[in-house]
Amino acid sequence: MPPIILNADQEAALALVKEGKHIFLTGPAGAGKSTLIQAIVGWATQERKRVDVTALTGCAALLLGQKAKTLHSWAGVGLAKGTTEMLLATIQKMAYAKRRWKTAKLLIIDEISMMTPDLFEKLDAIGKALRNSAQPWGGIQLVVCGDFFQLPPVSKGWDTGKTARFVFDSPAWTAARFQPVLLSKIERQTDAAFQTLLNEARVGSLSETSIAILKSRKGLPWKDLTIKPTLLFSRNADVDAINEANLSALGRPLRVYEARTRVDKKDEEGVEYDDIPTGELLERLVQKMDADSSYSTRLELCEGCQVMLLFNKDVEGGLVNGSRGIVVGFRKEDGAPIVQFLRGEPVCIDTHEWKNNDVPSLKRIQIPLRVAYAVTIHKSQGATLDCALVDIGSSTFECGQAYVALSRVRNLESLYIHNLDITKIRADPRVKEFYESLADVGTPTCTRVIMDSSEKEGHVSQSASFSSEELPFGPPTTPASVLSDTESDDSDVSVPNISGVQCVHRSWWPLLETWAASEAGQRTLQKVADARKSTTVFPAEADVFAALQIPLNAVKVVILGQDPYHEPGQAMGLSFSVRQGVKLPPSLKNIRKELKADLGEDVWSSETGDLTPWVQQGVLLLNTVLTVEEGKAASHAKKIGWEVLTQQILKAVLETNPDVVFLAWGKFAQAAAKEAGVLAANILETTHPSPLSASKGFLGSRPFSKANTKLREPIDWIIV
Repeated sequence: MPPIILNADQEAALALVKEGKHIFLTGPAGAGKSTLIQAIVGWATQERKRVDVTALTGCAALLLGQKAKTLHSWAGVGLAKGTTEMLLATIQKMAYAKRRWKTAKLLIIDEISMMTPDLFEKLDAIGKALRNSAQPWGGIQLVVCGDFFQLPPVSKGWDTGKTARFVFDSPAWTAARFQPVLLSKIERQTDAAFQTLLNEARVGSLSETSIAILKSRKGLPWKDLTIKPTLLFSRNADVDAINEANLSALGRPLRVYEARTRVDKKDEEGVEYDDIPTGELLERLVQKMDADSSYSTRLELCEGCQVMLLFNKDVEGGLVNGSRGIVVGFRKEDGAPIVQFLRGEPVCIDTHEWKNNDVPSLKRIQIPLRVAYAVTIHKSQGATLDCALVDIGSSTFECGQAYVALSRVRNLESLYIHNLDITKIRADPRVKEFYESLADVGTPTCTRVIMDSSEKEGHVSQSASFSSEELPFGPPTTPASVLSDTESDDSDVSVPNISGVQCVHRSWWPLLETWAASEAGQRTLQKVADARKSTTVFPAEADVFAALQIPLNAVKVVILGQDPYHEPGQAMGLSFSVRQGVKLPPSLKNIRKELKADLGEDVWSSETGDLTPWVQQGVLLLNTVLTVEEGKAASHAKKIGWEVLTQQILKAVLETNPDVVFLAWGKFAQAAAKEAGVLAANILETTHPSPLSASKGFLGSRPFSKANTKLREPIDWIIV
């Protein structure tokens, strides 16, 4: 496969993903979103970071490739009917769906504009509950892609009766603190005038120049073309009638191709599939696949009919999804159609295989063509047409519909207008407000134009400034169901005025605020600030309090460390843990060695040292000293004053859950646990896992299985 070449916008977006940010990837049609998703998946795979690719519709998932699933299927929520509690109970019974939720690291969601606020909130709450974390979606990194100026979700409002239609209206969206990234360079169209027209149509504000251009494309003699432009209509009934009428007018014998089903028992490498659908399940899967896919279940062709290719057959040769041609004959041996496309020699089109993304053993096989006198705007999404006749008349009933249709072609010469009602080229006012709000926050360090900044000819304009930092949308919110009864009404608790508390769960805020206001707290914060001015201090300021990302009442186990790792790239704010891709430090290697000896080789089969899966289940990974100077172990111990705060944290944990289990590794941690008042029966003591002491007691101590015997709900210690 040739290397993926990214433009500057795409490179910037990939960099944010590598930093672990939640990003909202947006921009006009044809801006290279699919290429960027491919690059993100490639990077994550190389870094051995699990990545799941999903889309809101089956059609979009199929176009993405990358083993994409529909989001509903990935999440195990079916049609997502019913309450969050009902959906959660269902997922708990589905081992594969539950496993997806618990092991997910990076989740890509395409066509986010099609998601309702209700669904976003349900999935957010499910992630928090299953992963035992109050972070958005339970701590899964999100990359959501889509353009709200295009077709909106089909919804009659929230279940609660609210009028909001867009997912960005949800408080859960705000809490996720998405970093917006605009892909501003349109890759599909290179004509400057046409790009300007599309940018204006996107926001529903056409200049007089653009209106004149559209009018000039109306009434042109398209009927004289050998391959007629494909008509884009809003309604299925119009499309079916036009295709049938044109086929009948040819008056030639029809060749019929029925889609076939194949269920394989083994994959390409000879490994047997786990799930082989049969009976009613197979029938339902096929019906859904047919509804979501671009192929025709019954394809009727004849010589002379106009068709469109449904997959990328030869990209370099120009035969891509959306390429159009005319059937000029059929192969004698098997009747496969022979098509003359706009360029090159006639090509014989053999059957193509569509794999079910949810059940890979299931395939549908069909000729990858469709009659293309007309297609719906919906079915044209994802395709680039070499010529289209667009109807922007009374049948254009939805905001963004005209823009989607216009953006299917590469240049003005390929665009023909059937009906033209300028008032139908419109954008939803709420969407315009949302994109304008993105321009009002952050700093102008990375400016991308969302709406043309010129003020000519009554043109609506707005530029958007995006900061490289997360946007200050306010503190994250947590559904009351995730918190205890006493925490659910603390909405008036203020956010502590401390750097790096963005990841801290709100149940810790009162403790941190009180400490920060005290003389001891102010002294510690000032000492750390002074140290950062003259030397390198780990971890980064944003990660100092990362251990407190889980709710106070969710802590079941505490693993006490001494101070953070002191080498570059290691410390992440969680004791003993390092980020994905970082080489395991010696202590962590011994922890992995003991875990595998305790619970089995497959418990920690990967090379990752990220212990976040433990945190998500209620393990507090706390260092007694929260910062350290580069290359100087214990440099801030008993000097900065962190011990005062960590003692307060330990005591708060004990007050909330007296039965919490402490894994106290080394004399330092053991002394801290006893000072906090932990019952001796709840302390599992052993030597520190460092190479100097691991063989003197830590190795062979079986701390993980022993901890589970003391817990009502054991920890799944698996690291993947």
